[in-house]
Amino acid sequence: MRQIFALCLVMLTSMAAASRADDYTVRLVAEGRPLAAVVLPKEPSTTLRTAAGEIVAYVEKISGARLPVGGAQQAKWRIVLEVASKTLPEEDSFRIVTRPGEVRLIGGSESGVLYAAYALLEDLGVRWLVPGPDGEVVPRHRSIAYPPTDRTETPSFRCRFFYVRTPEALLWAVRNRLNGFFPQKFAAVHGNSYYLPPVTPSLHSLVHLLPPEKYFAAHPEYYALLAGKRTPCTEAHNQLCTSNPEVIEIIAKAIREYFRTTPGARVYSISPNDGYGWCQCERCTALDAKLCHSKKWWCNGEPVVSDRLCVFANEVARRSVADLPGRELYMFAYVNYSEPPETARPDRHVTPVICHYIPACYAHSIDTPGCPQNEIYRRNLQGWARIAPQAMVYAYTDKSQWLGLPRPVARPMAADIRFYRRLGFRKYLAQSGALDWAAAGPLYYLTAKLLWNPERDPQSIIREWNEGMYGQAAGEMMAWYDAIEQVVVRSGGHYGGDPFAEASNVFAPGCFAPAKSHLAKAIQLAPNERVRSRIREVERKFELAALGVDAICGSDTWDRGGDRAAFELARRAAAKLLRETGMQDGESMRPYHKFLKSLAQPPVGIRWQGWGEPEQKGGRTCRNADETGPGDNAGGWAAFSTVLPDLSRNYRVTMEMWGQSQFAGLLVCTQGRGGGTGAGVWKPLRMHGRVSGKPEWCTLTFDVPSKMLDRATHRQTFGFGGGDQQAWVSDIHIEPMP
Repeated sequence: MRQIFALCLVMLTSMAAASRADDYTVRLVAEGRPLAAVVLPKEPSTTLRTAAGEIVAYVEKISGARLPVGGAQQAKWRIVLEVASKTLPEEDSFRIVTRPGEVRLIGGSESGVLYAAYALLEDLGVRWLVPGPDGEVVPRHRSIAYPPTDRTETPSFRCRFFYVRTPEALLWAVRNRLNGFFPQKFAAVHGNSYYLPPVTPSLHSLVHLLPPEKYFAAHPEYYALLAGKRTPCTEAHNQLCTSNPEVIEIIAKAIREYFRTTPGARVYSISPNDGYGWCQCERCTALDAKLCHSKKWWCNGEPVVSDRLCVFANEVARRSVADLPGRELYMFAYVNYSEPPETARPDRHVTPVICHYIPACYAHSIDTPGCPQNEIYRRNLQGWARIAPQAMVYAYTDKSQWLGLPRPVARPMAADIRFYRRLGFRKYLAQSGALDWAAAGPLYYLTAKLLWNPERDPQSIIREWNEGMYGQAAGEMMAWYDAIEQVVVRSGGHYGGDPFAEASNVFAPGCFAPAKSHLAKAIQLAPNERVRSRIREVERKFELAALGVDAICGSDTWDRGGDRAAFELARRAAAKLLRETGMQDGESMRPYHKFLKSLAQPPVGIRWQGWGEPEQKGGRTCRNADETGPGDNAGGWAAFSTVLPDLSRNYRVTMEMWGQSQFAGLLVCTQGRGGGTGAGVWKPLRMHGRVSGKPEWCTLTFDVPSKMLDRATHRQTFGFGGGDQQAWVSDIHIEPMP
């Protein structure tokens, strides 16, 4: 009897649970007919209208049924959008809860409601894998029922930023719950998400805050004192005098006025220009001496300026935003200010943006033991975490300096995101526009998902992306990616951002043959032409990358040992790349194009580095040692190199130089493989002849004793220049001495 009673009780309980589940299931569409309405508040904001519009659009794509929008209280089933800031922990938090006849999307703010809408659509099977309509996954169902649900989500990272700008990339980003950096107009209708001020489109902003064309003539004291001379700045060169009170006041007033006239604005960048050129005036250097003990940066001997910049940022914050809650001033922690300040401490309104640049290794996650570059970076991170919990991390998700070579960083970066969160960081900026999906699509998607919830399994996210993009070919496409990653893993090497110096640490000529076989199999397995075209685009991108590896690594093998077969491989790869119309352009690719052109010369030829474009003087084609042109004080270092097969011989260098050149002598790199004057050991050579000072060609010769050659490589490098030196050379010959 008891057993029968117990069985009946179980059956009644199960029936009651089933009845409740049925009551809490919200039926949206039945056989292509809309059953539910989207219910908005009486005076909905543009963001809530955006959320409603997205629900309507994708339910229609799924089922063909268009749900009505408005205050449709009379509808039997409802999707209710609601802001309830007091019941949720943060503005981007949301709760999705079903009740009899309705599903409620409740946000901690309008942005939370928007993210709840996208979460609901993901529950229905929608995915946004890459920007644009071709990157959408939309299931097809004639009927839609939303199951019983009650869950609350809060993003692990409060700031989840990409540098997206195209319309397709913007939509991809917000649909994957990223919240910046967006254009101002887009941000206003997508939850008042983050955007940069129009005056500072880059975080490198000081040149935009005090443009030299406006201030330098009347106030040269606003700009850095360099070698005793005030020097204007650009976004890539030189800085302001950050200890000048007038500089601080001008910047603070501009920021305060911006926030006064732009109610939705949250952030402003006051970061230095790219590069160096730090002010050497008494006030600035006194701050370094007092607060940072005149420390020098380990990488190239530049002064560590973290403290002086922290003092500058704090004073700007005090004058501009001290009484404005929720406003932030971004200050890079980068190159020789990547270390946390020794004495100064960032104001709560100042957000240090910590760059994983130098030091950095992308072959390993940040917390990998024994990785020397990342050990330094990890110590810096831990120091910042102690003094600035509001800091942001800046990840090089895309790395233009890596020249499009294979860069399998998805798994290391996934581990990094979890590590950042363990240290307490809640702001993350990915240097990426999410545009290079053929090379990094899984990485973009993985990053977006982990910034919301870093506890998700990275492998399952990568699988989800590949299955959505490639269908039956997903297994081979994942195997392709794994094969590339294993090349790096097996090498045991490290790489950061200098492919000419580091590619051979992790790659070798022809190392991607196994990966190519997976792409070929994937094309055979592709279910349709749409997927085949995606795989072909990956194949095209990868072929360019593999050719780049052959060019750089083959050249390096030739440089180290005079291996002609390696050089021929490099030369063929370079020639093929130079014929490709799909090669990238831009400032970061200039050295790459010059390198490829230099490989097209015969094996005994000279490789020119850091010279200007060919020009005419005295009836000859020549090049100026000042790569950027006269008058800008940015000439830099001109070098040339060639492979010398016998390092036991003495050599003679002959240069044809224009007589009006500024030239003091030639140096040879005796140690450091020609890595620049800051990295190598350079010694002067004995010169025969002189420049005449007249408009004529002069012949100069230099003796190169065997003992001065760099024994680590067969490629020997010679150089001269610096500053704004003008020197024109038409011909260079290097030959053994008798």
